[in-house]
Order: sequence, then structure tokens, then C-alpha cells
Amino acid sequence: MRFDRADLSFRILPDQRRIEGVAVLDFTAAETLYWLPLELDAAFSIRSIAVDDVELSADDDWRQDDGRLWIDLGRALGPGQSTRIRIVYDGAPH
Repeated sequence: MRFDRADLSFRILPDQRRIEGVAVLDFTAAETLYWLPLELDAAFSIRSIAVDDVELSADDDWRQDDGRLWIDLGRALGPGQSTRIRIVYDGAPH
């Protein structure tokens, strides 16, 4: 896959030592993909994920294991096709 663009927004909560974030990430497939792996520190909890503006269901459509996030794209993404992932998360950074 090719990483094309990132739009990152943060709300800093210094009194709580936490942040709230929204990441909008654009990717283009180099080969056929069904799942997209991303790195996200396990210190952060995911609030929601959307693929091309379609909200995903936790447990069925994505999972987080030891800092790696696996997102089910819901379809085969062929070479040259693009997708947009939106992740809303929060937590206490290290």
C-alpha cells in the first residue's frame, strides 16, 4: 500500500494528561488488500473507525493487538484503488 495523506487533529487535555485525536488517512493499494494494518500505540483507546465514510463495528470489522490495528476494508481494494480511513481515539500518551 502507499500512504498518500494524513489529516491529524488533536485536543490536548493537560489537566488530565490525555489527548483526544482524529486521524484521517488516505491510502492507495499497490496490490489487492482486504485488511489494512496500521500502528497505533496501545495507550490509546479507539472510539470509532470509518472506511470511506462507513462506520465500522468493533470486534467484527477491526481489532487492536499490541499496538497494531487491523481494519477490515469491507471489500477487495485492488491495485491503484484508494481508500480513506478515519480513526477517532483518546488516551494518555507516554
